[in-house]
Amino acid sequence: MTLLPVQMQKGFNHKLGIELVEWTAQGMLGRLELTPDLLNSNGIAHGGIYCTLLDFGCGIAGSYAPPDAPRKFCVTLTLTTNFIASASSGMLHVRARRVGGGRKVFFAEAEITDDTGARLATAVGTFRYITPVSGPATD
Repeated sequence: MTLLPVQMQKGFNHKLGIELVEWTAQGMLGRLELTPDLLNSNGIAHGGIYCTLLDFGCGIAGSYAPPDAPRKFCVTLTLTTNFIASASSGMLHVRARRVGGGRKVFFAEAEITDDTGARLATAVGTFRYITPVSGPATD
């Protein structure tokens, strides 16, 4: 499995350790190793980690552009999240796809699974394409 170029792995998502594994017109696949510093006081994945991973997945899935086209950027307008099960270790896998929209706004859905394929969380969201003010995020 080959990870995508480092320029796709900058800023907040990079600091958390989120990796973009696959990105096509059909959707995206990402992953995040669940380390002790990402757990809440109950010893399970913090809900904010699930929300961030789902938001990342939806945004990336809807912002796909072919390699020879300019990169697209977006902001989240809504994100409805469903917490289904908890995890305390291992790899979290996010799979997302764009499910509709137009020139300015798009809709996407995502799910997080663990290494066994068990569903941990799902989300649906609405996103708006933007032109970045200062370019892509950097570390």
